[in-house]
Amino acid sequence: MLGIIRLYSPKAKEQVREILTKYLEKYNPEELVDPLLTCVDELVKNGIKANYKYVLIREALEQKIKEGVIEGKIEEILKDRRKFSDLTEKYVPLEEITAYVRTALTQEAKVISLKMKVQKEGRKYTKEEYDTIRSFKELLEVRKKVRRYGVRVQLRVQEIWGALNMEVTNNAPILERDLERIHAKRKEFKEFADRGEETMFFIQHMDDSDGGAGLGYATIDASLRELGIDPFKAISIISVNNTTVIVHIKVSQLSKQDGLNQENQQEKPDPDPDK
Repeated sequence: MLGIIRLYSPKAKEQVREILTKYLEKYNPEELVDPLLTCVDELVKNGIKANYKYVLIREALEQKIKEGVIEGKIEEILKDRRKFSDLTEKYVPLEEITAYVRTALTQEAKVISLKMKVQKEGRKYTKEEYDTIRSFKELLEVRKKVRRYGVRVQLRVQEIWGALNMEVTNNAPILERDLERIHAKRKEFKEFADRGEETMFFIQHMDDSDGGAGLGYATIDASLRELGIDPFKAISIISVNNTTVIVHIKVSQLSKQDGLNQENQQEKPDPDPDK
C-alpha cells in the first residue's frame, strides 16, 4: 500500500487498519493490529507536524534572504541539512513557530471532530460551523503553505520476505535539534520502561512546551515493546534532504506470547510440587 497524506483523517486511519488487518490475517491480527496501527498513526502525525513546522521555517529563511541577512538561495540551503539547521537556529524564532504549529494542530483536531460529527449525522455544515472553520486562521494559512511548497507525507506498508515494512516519509529536512531530541526522548523512555515505569515517563512529559519532540516515538516504542519487539532494532530514522522512518518487523515472530511477554512464562514454579 502506498499513499500520499496531507490531512490524516479518521477515515484514512481506518483504511490503514484494514490494510494491516489484511497483511496480518495469519498472525493473530486481533492482537497485532492496534499496536501497529498506533505506530503508523504516530509516524504520520509526526510527519504532518514536522511539515507544518518546515514550511514556516522555510518562509522565515526566505524572508531573511530577501532582507540580505542570509546569502545564497533557499534551494541550496534546504539541500544541506546542517546549514539549514544552523541558519534556522540563528535567524528563525523557533519558539513562535512551535506555538503556531501547536495552535494549528489543535484547530485541525477540532475540524476533524466536526467533520466526523457532520458525517455521522448525515447532514451539511451549518453556517456557524463554516464560520468556525474559517476562523482557524493558523490552520488555513499553514495548509496553504503546505500546498504551495508541495510538502506531503508518504506512507508505504508492504510485506517483504516475511517481514512487515511500515515506512513514512515527509519530503522535508528535519532540524538537528529535533533529531537529537527524538533520540534523547527514546533513550529516556527506554530507561523508564526497563524499570517498569512507562506511565511515569508520560506523566512527567505532559508539558508540551518543547513541541512534544520525541514523545510520539516514545509511544511507538511502547507499542512495539508490548509486542515483544526491541524498538531500537526495529526502527530506522533516515534524514538527509527528507526524513524517512522505517519500522521493520519480522511478522512471523509477532505474537504477544513471544518476546518480552515470554519472560512471564519461563521458569514459573510448579504450583503442585508433588505433581
